Amino acid sequence: MAEYEEWRPEYCNISDRLDPGQIQDLVKPLNQSWPSLLRNETNLELWSHEWSKHGTCSNLSQHGYFAAALALDKLKLTNLTKILADGGVVPSDEKTYTLGEISDALAKGTGFSTYLRCSQNELKYGETLLYEVLQCVDRSGEKLVNCTTPYWVTRCLDPDKIKIPAWFYGQ
Repeated sequence: MAEYEEWRPEYCNISDRLDPGQIQDLVKPLNQSWPSLLRNETNLELWSHEWSKHGTCSNLSQHGYFAAALALDKLKLTNLTKILADGGVVPSDEKTYTLGEISDALAKGTGFSTYLRCSQNELKYGETLLYEVLQCVDRSGEKLVNCTTPYWVTRCLDPDKIKIPAWFYGQ
């Protein structure tokens, strides 16, 4: 099975690089709503990656893509920490959850299926961490849709014991 990163619809234009000048007026709200959580990645690097991987597959301009992401944020369907907590899944350095518990909480809170991706804790061998939640949108970027791409790989080596560390989410 191919990894998600290797699969793209044929209409994507990955050679279209993000021009920071095109989103200059959106930087402040993007810094608040879409920050990089990686220590070695700037917000601009994250947004460039997201534009290349996903934005170039939309029918939107660079500005339109990021403005649409911010508009979705206002629908209150993208505050995933709150949605997970409402579903009984709370970041913790001790408690673990199943992939199903996490998926169900997100689906209940948003009304749509998502993709989840895990990573392995580099500091504690064998520990599986929730790394990324992907929400799918229509090509106009205006509404969430169920994620259905058949090529998704979760990378969750132990889908019955996934941690969502409190430190990662500023708890």
